[in-house]
Amino acid sequence: MADAEVGLPRIGAYTVTRLLNHGPTSSIYLGKQRKKDIAIKVFQTPLFTLEAKEAFLLRAKQLKKLKDRQIVEIHDFGFVQNAGVGDNDEGDQGDCAYLVLQYVPGETLRQRIAPGQRIPADEVKRRLSPIASALHYAHVSTLLHGNLHPGNLVIDAHDNTLLTDFSFTLKGLPFPSEQESASVPYMAPEHLRDLPTSASDQYALAVMVYEWLCGQRPYPATEREHLLHQQTHDTLPSPRSLNSDISPAVEKVLVQALSFNPDERFQHTQAFADNYLRALMGLPLTPETKRVVSNHTHQTCC
Repeated sequence: MADAEVGLPRIGAYTVTRLLNHGPTSSIYLGKQRKKDIAIKVFQTPLFTLEAKEAFLLRAKQLKKLKDRQIVEIHDFGFVQNAGVGDNDEGDQGDCAYLVLQYVPGETLRQRIAPGQRIPADEVKRRLSPIASALHYAHVSTLLHGNLHPGNLVIDAHDNTLLTDFSFTLKGLPFPSEQESASVPYMAPEHLRDLPTSASDQYALAVMVYEWLCGQRPYPATEREHLLHQQTHDTLPSPRSLNSDISPAVEKVLVQALSFNPDERFQHTQAFADNYLRALMGLPLTPETKRVVSNHTHQTCC
């Protein structure tokens, strides 16, 4: 270890230089891998069982395979001994899982676009297109995101939008539902019923587009049951009723992506983004863009 690193804490094989963020369910540290900056995310809920550890490893291995320039890359993963007090009778403190991630200095879209702020439709396209492409790539790889919200879209130094923080709320993992509380206001009806599909990611992305264009989400609820009730019983507010600058064609695309029935949405997220661009350009929308039900509708997520 170099002299400059003497005395610095370590997580696994990685030297920690400082704390970047501490939340209710995880902490993110800045670290070093040789001379390269990395981010290390440590989940605070300890894992006690072999089943839970295997579930984490399976998900981490799947996500590590994603190699796309619009997705924050996972370099490594592992477990670190929990420093807290164990809850089980034998006093076992369990292990905390961690991810070693590509470090992307910058702000999130939640930080860039303040609540209530509207941005022009062409600026929305600049954010929509790369994220839709990254999601489509993940979906083709049979992986869902399952944790979409503006706080998980990172803007790098070159003003590129990157996708990060895929869901780790999985069967076999005891991570609390609060792990993804920020994503609940963007969840599709079927996701709120714990039946997410790739169409659920499309819906969440469409809620963000709606929010950027209209200055508010389609439904204001932030809790699962209340939001599902609003989605089921309340009429989706017309985007043009909130922003008259939205064209009828853009509204049509957005409303389809927000369909209550996932089979009525676009066939995939790339088709959503492509038709949004066509609507902006005044071109006819692509025909036969509704989803085709298959045996692969439910993919790996939560």
